[in-house]
Amino acid sequence: MLVSMLLVANFTFANSSSSAQTPSYATTQTADDDTKEQVKNEESEATEANEQSESVENTEKQAEVQEPSYTGSVMVSNPEPKDLSTLAKISKEEAANVVMSSYPSANIKSIKLENENGFLVYGVILDNGQEVKVDAGTAKILHVEDADSESENIQEEMENE
Repeated sequence: MLVSMLLVANFTFANSSSSAQTPSYATTQTADDDTKEQVKNEESEATEANEQSESVENTEKQAEVQEPSYTGSVMVSNPEPKDLSTLAKISKEEAANVVMSSYPSANIKSIKLENENGFLVYGVILDNGQEVKVDAGTAKILHVEDADSESENIQEEMENE
């Protein structure tokens, strides 16, 4: 009988010792899970903040509608590609020919691809003070305006110095 009691006591002690370790392990495991969850939440919050910031930037860019407002046939993606010429369907020469056929008495000072209101156009500046916007997809003249005299004045001032 004494042996039985000792066996029961040892069994009880062994079980209570192992169960005492289990909560300790569970506590450590829970703490690790909490840390992982906290890191995951912080990463999630950072990602969300970045997405909101990008959304605000995109909204601001969309809100910057250039005047006059017109549309073209070739849309420019956001963010804008570094080389706009990869999007153009017509060449500079074709744009120049269209402008020269409409303004035969003028000479072309410069031609450059531009993103206007999210559309690809050639900005053709003439020596008569006009800037002609040509659709880079259809070669259609979209708009004619007075060339920016302010930038020309700045360039002249720099040359005089």
